[in-house]
Amino acid sequence: MSSSALLRIGDWTVDGSANELWQEGCVRRPLRHKAMATLLLLAEQPGQVVARETLIERVWDGNAFVAQKAINTAIWTIRQALGDDPEAPRYVETIAKKGYRLIAPVQVLARAPAAPALPSGQPATPPSAIAEPQRSGARPWATATLVLLGLAGLLGALSWQARQAPPAPAALHSRWLTQLPGVEFIGQHSPDGRWLAFAWWQGQGDAALVLRSAGGREPPRVLADAQGDVTSLAWLEGGRALAFTALQAGRCRLWRVELQPGAQPRPLADCQPLFTPILAASDDGRQLVFTAPGEGRPGLFALQADGSGLRRLTTAPDPLLPDHQPAFAPDGRRLAFARSQPGEGTRELFELDLAGGSTRRLSTQGLTSLHGLAYTAQGEDLILSTTQLEARMLLRWQRRTGQLQPLGQEGSAPMRERDGRLTVAVLRGSVGLAQWTPGAPGLQALAPALGSRRQPALYEGPAGDALAFVARGSPGFSQLWVAAPAQAEPQERLQLPGEIGQPAWSPDGQRLAFWGRCGRPTGTLALCAWQRSSGTLDVLWQDGQAGGAPTWLDAHTLVFSRPAGASWRAWALTPGSAPRLLPQSPRLRPQARLARGPGGLLWGQGEDGLLRWQPGEPAEPPWPAPRLEAGERVMGWAPHPEAGLWLLSRGRFERLLHQRQPEATAQELARWPLGTLAEFPSLSAGPGRLVLERSGGAQGDLLELR
Repeated sequence: MSSSALLRIGDWTVDGSANELWQEGCVRRPLRHKAMATLLLLAEQPGQVVARETLIERVWDGNAFVAQKAINTAIWTIRQALGDDPEAPRYVETIAKKGYRLIAPVQVLARAPAAPALPSGQPATPPSAIAEPQRSGARPWATATLVLLGLAGLLGALSWQARQAPPAPAALHSRWLTQLPGVEFIGQHSPDGRWLAFAWWQGQGDAALVLRSAGGREPPRVLADAQGDVTSLAWLEGGRALAFTALQAGRCRLWRVELQPGAQPRPLADCQPLFTPILAASDDGRQLVFTAPGEGRPGLFALQADGSGLRRLTTAPDPLLPDHQPAFAPDGRRLAFARSQPGEGTRELFELDLAGGSTRRLSTQGLTSLHGLAYTAQGEDLILSTTQLEARMLLRWQRRTGQLQPLGQEGSAPMRERDGRLTVAVLRGSVGLAQWTPGAPGLQALAPALGSRRQPALYEGPAGDALAFVARGSPGFSQLWVAAPAQAEPQERLQLPGEIGQPAWSPDGQRLAFWGRCGRPTGTLALCAWQRSSGTLDVLWQDGQAGGAPTWLDAHTLVFSRPAGASWRAWALTPGSAPRLLPQSPRLRPQARLARGPGGLLWGQGEDGLLRWQPGEPAEPPWPAPRLEAGERVMGWAPHPEAGLWLLSRGRFERLLHQRQPEATAQELARWPLGTLAEFPSLSAGPGRLVLERSGGAQGDLLELR
């Protein structure tokens, strides 16, 4: 079928010439060239099996070596774009050991010659203008936004959605900048437009900082890959060098690297270890702003491009929730940033006058997810990204009205280019649940009909067995699902405003505890308990200060991490009384997860590694990670019901390990191909099985908007 075909496939209109597809009245979705070619080839023979050999020959020009993995990626990309479920397909069906079949009806459509094509990311209805507010001599705004892994992002609950919708945005013109294997999740052009720098995760190890010519005629060149997981980047001094932040072994550092081949990165300062953008540079590349620890008082700090002149700019009201996601205005006089609201689990937009030092609040939106900020070309409004259902979407904060306007375009962590364009990352992926049992082949998918399942809590005890997990609901809501027994069809038990934290079963299997709003549309976070028998939801404790994921110490006592002075410790709560600090609690990482092991031992994430201790007694020395293969690292853990730990690791493969004692060799129980598990998978253990987060695939590409 021609690459310029216009088709109706099921509920979708597919435009091969533009590499786009859309449903009526909905946002247009871009599709990679090879994925579109694969879809068009399947559409040539609807209902017929297309062999992998045919795909290799027709789409990949006979290159079987490249195509073996690329076909899987293309099919996954098609399913993501169509909202198709491989376990219950409505569009693309996998025929084991043969190929693929398009099972939806196909209709060839005639093109309307006079109708202009709508650009990528826009509704099928005519849009209205999105220019900057007009002033004498002002030119219209011409841009929108970019990325980050969040590794642990939560559902966006936006109060603006209940207000009157603003006018639809004007058309955004887009073009792909990268379409590499893996995830390209943050990037920006050099000031002269010759180079594109971006962070690239290829499915294993850490994300690297790479450089490529803007035209893409050369392969990417690695500038830094030994400093840790790159999370932010910024151009310096007219494009002579790059600054970047990287996480390694729980520590964050700010680095500078010159562009010359062979140049080695040079450390500039320590930064705050956050999985969100924390770095920005002024347009002239002479000044950096980043989130730093600040000797126990984290905030935003300014630094000259050569590493000199460190000075504090902001101090957040809550020292455990530092200011982040800075963005310079084009004139270099103002700095926008995100500030967390203590006890509410939300963020707001703030702006700092760099000359006068005054800070003012810009928004009152109650954002619970935020994936980057950027000023518009004239510095009037802000572009931001937040989660809506399964996608990170771009919004525009309007200074004139103080409201948020949807742009109808996917994108994450926006970065403004010097000419006013925006570079954004389009991230696609899903997370589901899977079960592992000894001797079973592979992983068994659980609850496949749901789009997103996270944070499993497995119960096995006197009340039988049950599985609870959290899913995304309608915008601004989260759902609590329970399957009892664990293999049964799950039932939605709660749909609550805001987010639901990691749930924990009581020892009798009758209560689930978690952090959230406990059913209230607004307000501070609280520790909630859902009663299985009655279905009621109670507030166990609320003082405006949240903590780490809870676990039950016994039938009546919950334990969780929360601040005690300048550090985090273990606290206990008996319903009806105030939390109390556990005697001899060790120092824990912020938001550390606690877990109960055999014999009442508590496990937690200490400042120097995993710890175990009996409440009231001194903690044992840190539990060292087992010896792993080169480039392999631990992604997740849970106490083993007999002894030691379950460990999930990622290197050349993703592996499940059992380590019985400190310093002992870990026994490999299972291994899977890279990309099988979520990036930072949660897991819950029973005596003979594990339930863990499985990746539905991950893909990230950079997109230019103007």
